[in-house]
Amino acid sequence: MYRVKNFLIFIAIVTFSVSVFAQSNNDAAQAFIDLDTYFIQQYGGLAHFIGHHTRPLLVVDGFKYQLYLKNGSVKTFTGLIAPFNELKAISHIGPTLYAIAYPSWQNPTDTSWKQKLIELETKIKIARLNINNINWENSSWPGESEHLKKFMDDSLKMIGRFMVRLLEKNSFTQQDYQEFSTHYMHTMLASMYLANVLNTVATIHQLQQWKQELGQEQWDHLYIIMMGTKGRTTAELTTETNTAAITIASLMKPDNIKSHIFIMPMATSLDQAETTLGEILASSDLAHATFTTKRAKKAMGIYQAMLTPDIPLARDNVKRIAATIVNNGKVNLPKIGLLPKDEGY
Repeated sequence: MYRVKNFLIFIAIVTFSVSVFAQSNNDAAQAFIDLDTYFIQQYGGLAHFIGHHTRPLLVVDGFKYQLYLKNGSVKTFTGLIAPFNELKAISHIGPTLYAIAYPSWQNPTDTSWKQKLIELETKIKIARLNINNINWENSSWPGESEHLKKFMDDSLKMIGRFMVRLLEKNSFTQQDYQEFSTHYMHTMLASMYLANVLNTVATIHQLQQWKQELGQEQWDHLYIIMMGTKGRTTAELTTETNTAAITIASLMKPDNIKSHIFIMPMATSLDQAETTLGEILASSDLAHATFTTKRAKKAMGIYQAMLTPDIPLARDNVKRIAATIVNNGKVNLPKIGLLPKDEGY
């Protein structure tokens, strides 16, 4: 009984010690979490301050352009110029047919394409009934509205005849679609191009007006944010592929394009976008203030990453570590300790 009692006391002491040690470890870890959280708070506050005070600022969200000026005013332009949506809708009919037919090509027992084709046929008929109610005129093709209207109507009729043939023969093969595409190709490419003409020309004219109002000096200091995405979510992610960025860049000095246009597909609000811009600008300022010698600027690739918003700070470190561990089975470590010149500073 005495030994059992002592054993229980021993267990209680061990349990208490482990608990105290665990709590001590938790407290120690929390101390470093608190330290880094304070960095996040301070740097986040700095980013918010810089981003919300950067003016002039042009924010593009889809087809909406908003120019934020130093005096607090905002100018807005929407790039959806009629008949953009009508042209786009007709250019998308080919891909619609492809999407309808594809499942049956993979599974011949899938006959859902028939009902979907009937639904599309109905929508095309309704569109044709309303074709005279659309204003097909635009300053980019003066006097051509009737020709364009007839072209679009003829295209819809051609597509309608194709669908009737499919329903009559009760099949929709991949060869059918490919044959259709040879006849539909001109409609698709022409309507897409005309839609792009509408938006690009109108946007450039508006940007030219804003540029004139700002003057060259302020225009050269203009920062541009591209929020969200349009079209394919994997497209338009760089200044070379983003159509709005390409449009704006045509009016900018080449050296300013990469340093003043930022693509932010994950930004869902103006506040988030402005704070992200602040992070980018703060990172650049911090790099210049921190890496002051040529040797420091070349070390570890951090300096260049801080100046380039799409390069993570750890990129070069991870590349070196991955290469050495794969090729040599071990990693090279930096000197663990203060350098002689740093001791006693």
